[in-house]
Amino acid sequence: MSHMCNDAKMCLWFVLFTLLTRPLAVGASPKPLPTYFRYDVLKPGALTSLVVGDFNGDGHTDIAGLSPSQRSLILLPAKGKLTFHNHQSLRLSSRVLSLIAVRVSGEKHADLVTLAASPRRVQMWRMKGTRRKLTPEKQAELLLPDGTKRLYLLREHSQDKPHFFALSETGALTTFSFQAKEGFSKDKPLVLSHRVSEVIVPLFPTSDFFTQTVGENILWLHRAPPASPLAIQCKESITQAATGDFNKNSLLDLVIVQAVANGKTAVEVMFDVGVETGIAPIQFETPLNATQVFVQDFNADGLLDIGLCDGNSFAIHFAQSPTTFFESMLIAFSSAASGIAVADLNHDRKPELIVSEQKTGKLVIYSTSHYETFGVERLATSGEPEQIVFHSARKQILVGCNRHHRLEQIKTDRSFLRVGSFSVTGKIVSVWQDEFEMVCLTNSPVTLVRKSYKSEKVVSHRLFLLGVSQSQFWPALEGEPAILAILEERTVGAVPQLLFYALNRDSTLSISELLLDAPISAENVVSIGGATLKKKHYLVMLKSEKNTQTLLVYELKVEKTRLRLLESERHLLPNLFAKQGAKYLLVKVNKHETMDFLVASSKRAVVLLSERLHQPQQISNFPKLSATDVVLWNDSDGNHLADLIISRHQRAEVLFMRGRPNGQFNVPRVIMNDVIATGIAPVVTKHHSTLFVANAKLHTVDIFHLKK
Repeated sequence: MSHMCNDAKMCLWFVLFTLLTRPLAVGASPKPLPTYFRYDVLKPGALTSLVVGDFNGDGHTDIAGLSPSQRSLILLPAKGKLTFHNHQSLRLSSRVLSLIAVRVSGEKHADLVTLAASPRRVQMWRMKGTRRKLTPEKQAELLLPDGTKRLYLLREHSQDKPHFFALSETGALTTFSFQAKEGFSKDKPLVLSHRVSEVIVPLFPTSDFFTQTVGENILWLHRAPPASPLAIQCKESITQAATGDFNKNSLLDLVIVQAVANGKTAVEVMFDVGVETGIAPIQFETPLNATQVFVQDFNADGLLDIGLCDGNSFAIHFAQSPTTFFESMLIAFSSAASGIAVADLNHDRKPELIVSEQKTGKLVIYSTSHYETFGVERLATSGEPEQIVFHSARKQILVGCNRHHRLEQIKTDRSFLRVGSFSVTGKIVSVWQDEFEMVCLTNSPVTLVRKSYKSEKVVSHRLFLLGVSQSQFWPALEGEPAILAILEERTVGAVPQLLFYALNRDSTLSISELLLDAPISAENVVSIGGATLKKKHYLVMLKSEKNTQTLLVYELKVEKTRLRLLESERHLLPNLFAKQGAKYLLVKVNKHETMDFLVASSKRAVVLLSERLHQPQQISNFPKLSATDVVLWNDSDGNHLADLIISRHQRAEVLFMRGRPNGQFNVPRVIMNDVIATGIAPVVTKHHSTLFVANAKLHTVDIFHLKK
């Protein structure tokens, strides 16, 4: 009986220990997430094998990489504050297979070590000359066996004599070291019982390292003699591995990325490998099938985090404690990466993400530090931002990103801080927010996602199967629910419907479809809009029938579960304008508490600006516009005059047309380049005006400060 009690106690302690050491969070981190600013540094072309170091000895961290042909060394000398001199291309005598940077203890410079292809030899280079003109000077050279394909640097406690590994195509390892006076020298042969597919070396100084076995899910821990290698058998296929010391006890911890069931990817962290300390391993899922793993303290909180990259995105799992991690924060690249590195370039203890874009040839840096010298501020998002809304009371913007189907919250009061994010299922169609909650509409099937600011609980409501063409949201008034209007997509053989829903705060019946007293035909509805003024909700519809187009304005009246649409205005657009096929509608409440309308056509870019359509006006100096471009009509600079902001997708630019007292506009001027805007949110304050632009081209939220 006593044995059974002891066993039960041991089992209970094991369960409690497992619960305490497993990851706690499924969702956004309770800590404020860092905001990463995007900086387009230079355009040296696609680079591979990115490394960093102070190669010219001026105290700034430089960047080096290889050209796609691997026959040229590309060097970017740093100026400071994430700025760089023009890149330099240094031609090498033969193709380079591997590139690493090393700094010998006591030396001011960092040197570059290359693996030359023909014949196979390792070479150490030091950069000589000025910042603007550098030339490589060979310090040492060592012949290696044929078939050597990759170099690794083992950071031992004494960097006076750095040790290197050279991995061959047959899975054999060659070890050698470097001394300033003697140069390279081969070490004793390393006898292994297995063929090596990858070497995993720690970032901190140690003589221990790991190797991965070719064709098997086995990792080997190699320790200093007389200790024997320790085999670590993994159940699933190992795709990547890295090391760290998460619990800061000077023992090696191992991070393994594995392909698990259902096509998912899991990260397993083993603590104190090779030593019986009793800390159970943990496992959590990650959204990326990583090709590279980085163990760094990304937010300078004293805890090591885990970063993963699949070539298109970067996911960071921030540590909650030395043995627990949160769900990842994603940074999506606008172009696939040919090379990537993680390093602290500006010495603020928060490493930067360095990406070489394959298609654009740009070298891009993502940093939590912001420097105003760059003009437009660019915040990295977790995919293509397609919607952006601002809430003045909460002083935050809400961004919908559609690569990883994610909503992100960014504070705008003092510094631009990412305060939360969460994932949704399906393609994001629209996002809104009021003082109570965030609302998101997704497609396939159509689902309404709501997240309350009080409870932080995410609730999903599946509505119907067909897609959404457009939607409109009206915030809740006193004692009334919020209202959502959805225009269905056109499908073959079906007439699109215009559906209405009431969004209640009551948890028992949080959403209900509103029934119309009289049905409205949505077959000819081109676009819908809405406004709230004088505590009344209004729906505006643009209808197209043959060669005529009509603008209809309805007042919404909610009576329990029924909705009455009371027609208040009807305007027939001029024939000349109607023939152009207007497709874009904007509704604005002006300072006189009346509604103004902006209608745009895609054929000749004719735009009609009207105040209650009493005096239709064609804007003659409007630039060429396509139906998918964004037109923002607002008082964006705070002078109580209507302005126009236009995103031209073909030219990837944003134009600003300042309003004039006579109802005209100034000549359009380009205020932002390299921008494909899918949404614009202006924030007008007493002191300055700011534009927040969802930039689908660079996967960023761009911030531009307008001068009044």
